[in-house]
Amino acid sequence: MQKILAFLKKIAPAFIVLFFLVAVRIFYFEIKGTSFTELWEAFAQIPNAYILLSFFAVICSYGLLTLNEYMGVRECAGGGVAYPEVARTSFISNAIGFNIGAAMFSGGSIRYSLYLALGLEPVQVGLIIAFAQTSAILGTITLNGAILLFWPAKIFVQIDTQYSLRYIFGALFFCAPAAAFLLSFRAQEGKVYSILGYKVPIPAPKILITQLMVGFIRPFFTALILFALLPHAEIGYISFCGVFALSALVGNMSMIPSGLGVFDAALVWMLTPFYDKAELISALVLYRFFYFILPLTVGLVSLLIVKGRTKYLDHEAKKQTETSG
Repeated sequence: MQKILAFLKKIAPAFIVLFFLVAVRIFYFEIKGTSFTELWEAFAQIPNAYILLSFFAVICSYGLLTLNEYMGVRECAGGGVAYPEVARTSFISNAIGFNIGAAMFSGGSIRYSLYLALGLEPVQVGLIIAFAQTSAILGTITLNGAILLFWPAKIFVQIDTQYSLRYIFGALFFCAPAAAFLLSFRAQEGKVYSILGYKVPIPAPKILITQLMVGFIRPFFTALILFALLPHAEIGYISFCGVFALSALVGNMSMIPSGLGVFDAALVWMLTPFYDKAELISALVLYRFFYFILPLTVGLVSLLIVKGRTKYLDHEAKKQTETSG
């Protein structure tokens, strides 16, 4: 088993690169023939009010993450950290993690450092990271299952496949939250779960419902960032959210930072029947700036400020100790 895992670890980067190159090629064929002038004209046609709405959706999307993380801190660490500090840690970790990729590990290492400085134990930090990721994974899987089962058929117009497969995969997606709730109810009855000898804490059903709802609702705000930047079309907001969530799922599965190229190719391909390509690409550029680049910039500056302040306070404390000694 260890040999198989070691082999998969070696070839995984090659598959990620291959996935990225295929996505770039698809994206190139989708946008071929679109001129820079057309892109600039599409930029200019976006009303300022819709740009503000898009920016507001960014705040709501990241804001939901901070609320979910605060709930995780209260559940896994018994509170002890004020919401502003949790919000700052959550924003910095997510803003950087979303851009670097493998957010659980890249953003997780930042959380580990910041929460330890706030007085939490390493085990508590690990549980908080797991709590946040559980919300994202359960919410994403449940939403995509709902999309496959209940969303209008017109969003699948580009996918040449049997409709029965859509319903089969949708039902399979719902197995994940169903299993999570089964584990939760059994844990409430006294069942203890462990991995490699370590007890695994299972959230109570009411906490699990809240986690699932946060993960389910947040993609609607994230999709609104892009939807607000596009002109009115035959596809409505709810249907658009379905396309967005499916494209994001493909982008996340690629393991490429921010799904770059993969998410874009899937989205442009599925939305081509509804939008002009120049409109799509110009909106995608602004979406990536609002949701990734701008938060990354703010997150990095905030991280430097926090680290600098911590280092200064440690230095002052050391000086006082030496003086009093």
